[in-house]
Parts: sequence; structure tokens; C-alpha cells
Amino acid sequence: GTLALYNFIQEGIYENPNMLISIGGTWATSYNVLSMLQDKNDFRELAKNITKECTDNYCKTKKLYDYMTEEFNYDWGEEALFPKKILQEKEGDCDELSYLYMTLLKSLNINARLSCSATHCWSIIKLEDKLIMADITQYQWEEYGR
Repeated sequence: GTLALYNFIQEGIYENPNMLISIGGTWATSYNVLSMLQDKNDFRELAKNITKECTDNYCKTKKLYDYMTEEFNYDWGEEALFPKKILQEKEGDCDELSYLYMTLLKSLNINARLSCSATHCWSIIKLEDKLIMADITQYQWEEYGR
């Protein structure tokens, strides 16, 4: 409850307040808090290399999304909360791949959060003029104006 409320208020990017009491909301909150505690320097060089042609955060966000959907395979199974392991194995399920994507974005100081329902997870990215829902495993990219 308290962590979910913190997650909702921290960036104000969740459009569904019902997530506060859902299993998925609690799951996403746990990942989001964990992401604040990890060292992003390990991922910064990779993210910079992937996005070296970009001059804005939108381009960086899309390039990293394309990298994730092209280079990683969906594999439902044991939970790996460590992005380094996911990166090394080049596979994961929806929450693992979304978490790695979020970690890469955050290493470039791009505002991103994990959002989950009871059965699926995806990323929400907050840019200056839009919100983006990026779903790695279902290959969905949706933009919302603000």
C-alpha cells in the first residue's frame, strides 16, 4: 500500500489509480524502488553506444526499444531481478525485459517506470510532451500527448 502510493505519487505518470491496490501495482512498485538502488553506470555505456546517433530523448527511447525487441527473446520462467543477468542471457519474460529496458533508460536519465497488471508488465516513459507505453514482449509502442 504505502510503496504503491509512493510509486504513484513519485512521478505522477500512472494513469490508472486502481493499480495502487492490485498485485501488479505492488509488483511494479517493488521493481521501481529496486531500480533506484542499483548502480546504473554499468548500463550507461551500453545505452550511450546504442543511442549514439540520437540528439533527443525520444530518439534514445525508441532506439533502446528497438534494441530490446530485436536482440532479446521472450522466455517465461524463473524471475531474474538482476538486469546484468538478463542482459547476459538475452532473454526474459515481460517484467524482466521491461525492467532491463527501464534500467537502460534511467542510465541516460530518462524518466521511466514499470507498470504491471496481475499477469503482464510493460514500461511507461515520461518525456516532456508525451507519455509512451512500451511493451517489449508484445511489440507495442503507444504515444499519448499531454
